[in-house]
Amino acid sequence: MIKVISIGSVKPGKTVEEAYELWRDKHQAYAKKYLLPELRKYKFDKIIRSVRVITDKGGLGEEINVGIPELYFDDIESAQRAFARMNANPPDEFLSSMKIHARLIVEEEEIPLP
Repeated sequence: MIKVISIGSVKPGKTVEEAYELWRDKHQAYAKKYLLPELRKYKFDKIIRSVRVITDKGGLGEEINVGIPELYFDDIESAQRAFARMNANPPDEFLSSMKIHARLIVEEEEIPLP
């Protein structure tokens, strides 16, 4: 199983709380509409303390300030099919309010604890 993680920040014109409410109240349905049936699990890690990104020049970059969605798929091909479907449609209000800095495809490995 693979996981797609997006990292972004709110564009000017919306507050962090407004963006989070859009995600919680409206975007979940939009995402499920286009990402199912391939989507296996959908989580959202709400940021509770703001984080700034270090730029390649060592300075502080844009703030990552809403949350990090975690979208689970069986494989990369499934994720590509689902995102192709979503990207073929107009973005919803939540996506329009966000600047996506990175989208990562990862494999999760659990580390056993003593």
